[in-house]
Amino acid sequence: MHTGSFFRVTPGAKKYSVVVYGGTPGGITAAVAASRQGASVVLIEQTKHVGGLNTSGIGTAETEHMIEETISGLPLEFYTLLGKNYGLSKPAFYFESHVAEQVFNKLLSDAHVKIILEFS
Repeated sequence: MHTGSFFRVTPGAKKYSVVVYGGTPGGITAAVAASRQGASVVLIEQTKHVGGLNTSGIGTAETEHMIEETISGLPLEFYTLLGKNYGLSKPAFYFESHVAEQVFNKLLSDAHVKIILEFS
């Protein structure tokens, strides 16, 4: 059983009301949503990139297995921003990994989410 602290408390360090561990699409959505509701948020990711599989080579929303009309909220906002990157006026459900990473980073930046990469 671990009884110690995982984090060192540094006097004067910034405090956050929400800490999200994992920069997957779900973690990004949680961080952006919390920030948009007024929380101060830090997103901690173990790797060098946010986005999970979407930024690591899987360039599809898997919409062939879904009813596109059921995609809403922040995921739809993400796919719509992807579409704008490709000059489309509609969501893009097939995309390049580096474009997905740019869009995720923009969503996080616009929401003022602090990102910590390569956390172990």
